[in-house]
Amino acid sequence: MRRLLALTITAILLSAPPSAQAGDLTIMFGRAQLTTALGKSCTVPPGAVDLWTAANELRARSLTATAPVTNSQIGTTTRLCEAGSRYPTWDDLALLRDDYGWSMVPRGLTSDPLSTVTDPDLLNASVCGSRDLLESHGHMRAWGLFAWPRNRWTAGQEATYVPPCFAFGRRYVLETKSNPLPVVGPYWWANVISVNGGPCSNPALPCHALSVPFSRGYMQPSALAATARKAYGAYWTAIQWYRLVSGKYGTLGSGYSWDCTSSDPADHWTGKAEVYCYSDFVATLDGIDVSRLTVTDPAGVAEGQGLSPTKPVH
Repeated sequence: MRRLLALTITAILLSAPPSAQAGDLTIMFGRAQLTTALGKSCTVPPGAVDLWTAANELRARSLTATAPVTNSQIGTTTRLCEAGSRYPTWDDLALLRDDYGWSMVPRGLTSDPLSTVTDPDLLNASVCGSRDLLESHGHMRAWGLFAWPRNRWTAGQEATYVPPCFAFGRRYVLETKSNPLPVVGPYWWANVISVNGGPCSNPALPCHALSVPFSRGYMQPSALAATARKAYGAYWTAIQWYRLVSGKYGTLGSGYSWDCTSSDPADHWTGKAEVYCYSDFVATLDGIDVSRLTVTDPAGVAEGQGLSPTKPVH
């Protein structure tokens, strides 16, 4: 009888579907940019897709996102414009947190890179102090990640200033790289895919030869989704978008221009590395079975490893 019962239990276990939520996926939007905006007048060009559209798309799928933000870019009452982007106010960030379930993590007090800074007081104020500032505005999940501004850092800075106040430090990686779980030392990095627009992938088109500063080429949604699917196993994949656009705008070779009209993502291109087609953002989401993983913020990943905001040190 016991043997029969054991065999029955074994058969049930073998026939059960694989465990859901085996790994983690974090969806990110760099600097919480509300939209592409042109010139001193901060004019929004036709085809620019605002952050609220992306937030509603995620909410319709019961998904949330994380936004690394910079204090100097967040307005008190006015949405600031800087370098072709419109930025949110503190009220906007509170709305994303309270109504959409988003988390905010710090990117420093300013956008200035910290890799050449040697003053320990300034580094501590820029790293740990940026967490304190976000928490003063009610963003209590800020402890999960410090996003080094402009992806500039040194290993010594990461080892010294991040572990006392954060679970992880962000560094950018290619679209095929994820994070094995648990995340281990020595510096507790979170590998984050920085989604690039830029020259198209189709070598038969003129857009393939387009020169776009800081771009490694237009990333394909199939590749991003494939890396996200690593989280079906014991992995954490983090993907960061910036500004989204649709349709066609401008001309090939000009900075603020794009063509997202083809049904083939290999034909899509943008004139800025941080600009990406909204349809390919959606296609990436469509390529992921979210029932097989946990969509969470960096603090959620840290909590899964037994860390807490009062003890982020590993």
